Amino acid sequence: MKTDFLNGRKTVAVIGGQFGDEGKGKIVDLLMTYWGGIDVRGTGGANAGHTACVDGTSYAFRLLPSGILHDRDGKINIIGPGVAFNPKVACKELDTLHTAGFSTHNLQISHRAHLVLPHHLLLDQVRELKRGSERIGTTLNGIGPTYECHFSRTGMTVNDLQNGKSFFRNKLERNLREMRDLFAQIDPAYLKKVLAGDKFENGRFYAGRSAVLDLDAITETYINYGERIAQYITDTDAFLAGVVGEENIVLEGAQATMLSVHYGTYPDVTSSDCTDQGLAQGAGIRERHIDLVLLVLKAFYMSRVGNGAFPTELGGRDSAVWCDHRTIIDEETRFPDASINDPDEFIRGVGIRRVGKEFGTVTKRLRRVGWFDLPLAHYAIRCAGPNVELVLTKLDVLEGCDQIKTCHAYEYRGPDHVYAGRQYRNGDVLPVAVPNSEILRHCTPLYSSFTGWVTPTSSMRSAADFPLGLRKPASFVQDQLQRTIRMISVGPDREQTIVV
Repeated sequence: MKTDFLNGRKTVAVIGGQFGDEGKGKIVDLLMTYWGGIDVRGTGGANAGHTACVDGTSYAFRLLPSGILHDRDGKINIIGPGVAFNPKVACKELDTLHTAGFSTHNLQISHRAHLVLPHHLLLDQVRELKRGSERIGTTLNGIGPTYECHFSRTGMTVNDLQNGKSFFRNKLERNLREMRDLFAQIDPAYLKKVLAGDKFENGRFYAGRSAVLDLDAITETYINYGERIAQYITDTDAFLAGVVGEENIVLEGAQATMLSVHYGTYPDVTSSDCTDQGLAQGAGIRERHIDLVLLVLKAFYMSRVGNGAFPTELGGRDSAVWCDHRTIIDEETRFPDASINDPDEFIRGVGIRRVGKEFGTVTKRLRRVGWFDLPLAHYAIRCAGPNVELVLTKLDVLEGCDQIKTCHAYEYRGPDHVYAGRQYRNGDVLPVAVPNSEILRHCTPLYSSFTGWVTPTSSMRSAADFPLGLRKPASFVQDQLQRTIRMISVGPDREQTIVV
């Protein structure tokens, strides 16, 4: 892969520009293969699935950085202080890597990373149950409750795993006090059923109807996890302070801009800041250290998991309801012949989802799919600052699609609504997305249409090979966004990437 565009740059952030699942893991893996020496994850937790494909084999990571596959080459992978760290997941991923023959000698885990505890996982599930039809669509990995405890100053960190059982148990007991009252209001049979799951050591953490959680069992289990990862725990802040600006560093973003707790479609967002600002802070460096932001955009379609506004969704409300209640198996049984050219938008969405394998790396949930959205991309670029270049991924998915549609603006078709001091009225045209669910859910996309292409895409290795049906929408996107398209991915493998 050509890396000339990285000359003079030392820290590159890889950020999702949509609702996640844009293919960031592949881009990080590429950068670590040909350029980077250090890969840092700074936000999110086991709710963020990243996939890298090497020699036809896919490796999915929920917590470890995607660059971990390059450990044997002496490359360093860091889990930063902003990560919600689940030691059970980390140990499982380490075991998988070791079994596959990969080394992890150069892994570093911040002693300040936030510790995901069993009551965080339980609280996540209880809250979603109580929300009913108004649930957020969380992955139930305890991320939100973990960050809540951090900001309310009752949380625990990875460092707490290193000071013995008595120290850990005392802090755990203090951390649990306020939550016991909440758990006491929940049906005991429901709690017992949930705590019988794998996340809770198959019932080992259950302490009966009154106590609910067994502090001794949790303490013993977590201290054991701590012993297994002790060799990796270190002061990553101090390490990065000594190498930033000198070594080639890749900051690996989780989720995406439109899911940022600060900049996304609140409240249908994740619990951390997914922009380069949040990533820098979570990694333990400063935003000014970032020389380039690579904004990754799935094209010329996109996806979203869980609840929340999605203006370009194929099938609209019907699609959202279907994806919320069904599985990939249900879909294959119900719509065995779904095509990316079906005249019915819902069925066309099913076809695109199947070709693109759009179900969650972590959750296996169906991803809602829709056409590429320029207003959202405009907004994501604005959040990312001046040094932004674009990466387009999964262009091979729409190979054979007879018509490519790209949303270039919205028409607001809802009641009068004030947001940020502006009055939005029925008929207003919006070229840039407004990160507000009350507005976005009433936005109708205005499309530009392009004739598709049938030329096999996955074997292309140069932009000169692109058929007209691909070049036209790509040029349109670049012209509209006024940013350079730096990389284009036409398949999952490393070599299926074109640097423009």
